[in-house]
This record gives sequence, C-alpha cells and structure tokens, in this order.
Amino acid sequence: MGAIFKLEQANIMAYVMSRSVGPPRVLRQDLAEFLEMLADRAEEYLIPERVFEPWPEQIAIVARESLARMREMPGAQELPVVPPPAVGRLLENLQSEFADYPLYALALGGDERVRTLAREFASAPMYGQLLVLIPEHGTSERNLEVLDPVPAFSGALHAAPDWPGFQFWTQTGTSAFARLDEAAELVRMLRDAMHDGRPRPRPFPPFPSNSSFDYVLREWSKRTARRYRRLLHLGQTHLNL
Repeated sequence: MGAIFKLEQANIMAYVMSRSVGPPRVLRQDLAEFLEMLADRAEEYLIPERVFEPWPEQIAIVARESLARMREMPGAQELPVVPPPAVGRLLENLQSEFADYPLYALALGGDERVRTLAREFASAPMYGQLLVLIPEHGTSERNLEVLDPVPAFSGALHAAPDWPGFQFWTQTGTSAFARLDEAAELVRMLRDAMHDGRPRPRPFPPFPSNSSFDYVLREWSKRTARRYRRLLHLGQTHLNL
C-alpha cells in the first residue's frame, strides 16, 4: 500500500499515520487540498496492493465525509488556520485508516529511481502490512523538517549523506534506514518475517506481531550503525580539577 503526498501537507500526513502525536495547527488551504486530493483523486495518490484494489475508493469515501464537515464548520472560509482540536475531529476517521499499519516506509531523496522502487514496494505482496509514503517531488521548497512529529524521521535525517533510500519503522518506534541499492533486500527480509521465511500459497497469512518487524529492523540497524555515528564537538571547554 502506498500514499503519495505533497510536502506542504506532510505534517497532516504525519499526524494521520501516527497515534502518538497530537493534531497539528495547519493552514486551512493545506487541509482542504489534502482532503480534496483524497476525496477526488484517490486513485492518483493511493497505490493499492494486489487484492486490495478497492482501498483508494474506501479512503475517498472517508475523505469526502471529512471535507463536508470541514465546509460546514462555522467560519470555515474565513479562518486561515485550523486549530488543533478541529484538525483532530476532522481527521479522526482518516487516522483510523492510516495509523494502524504495523510497518511504514518513507521514500527519501529526489532521485526518480527511489520513487519507482517505492511504487514497487507499495504494490508488493505484503498483505496490507506495509504503508509506503512517497513525497511528491518538485512541488514545494519545503523540506523534511515539517515531518518532525514522527520520531522515526530523525533517523532519516542522520542518514541524509546516503540518500536516496528508505526509512522503515514500526508502531513501537523501531526504525532503520536502507540505501537505494539495499532497500529491496530489507523488504525481502521483512516479508520473510511475516511467515518465518516460508512462502504461503494464500494471500492472507496470519498477521505478524510488531516484534517480527522490530527484530529485522534492529538487526539491520546494527549492521549499518557504523555509517551514522554522531560527533559531539566541545569548544572552549575548561575543567577545574
């Protein structure tokens, strides 16, 4: 499963896919465009996995309901900013649709190859367990800073020298970065973790616990940790002994 989003709507996307952060304060125009995008163009911005083809239309129905409620809000057309409590109420049902995936991936970098691979991951047979987030490239001058509400993105920023690539994380906060040339290997390992490495003939194996994905991401992070060491620079430090 995949979701393409505009960077100016990134804090909205970050909120609907996480239950651990409060609703943001957003521009009315950005929120309206986000809901209109899903309500009217869901098949363009959502990528269903095979056997989940009805998913975009299901999301579109929810988005239309939220958009209708937004338009009915008193002073909805005059207020330039939608306050957090109202944002939470308007996005409550969409959050229920996006925030319960065991595994997430964020495509990073402006290389067209990463977006092509992200689409492949989104439609791969992960049985509805993976949601791939794909920023729409070249539509805004904003950057990843607006995604800070999700802690896993800080790991993506530390790995910036190795972009393009993918940041993976679970609901528990376990995360790992994979470079573009390594991402397919990590996805294969995550897919194997869903059924102990044994292929299944049916499209719906038992859903894995987060611990299966967490283990794979932790082991991957150990393997690549030496690339991303933090340096602490202390200047003009005096010790009085």
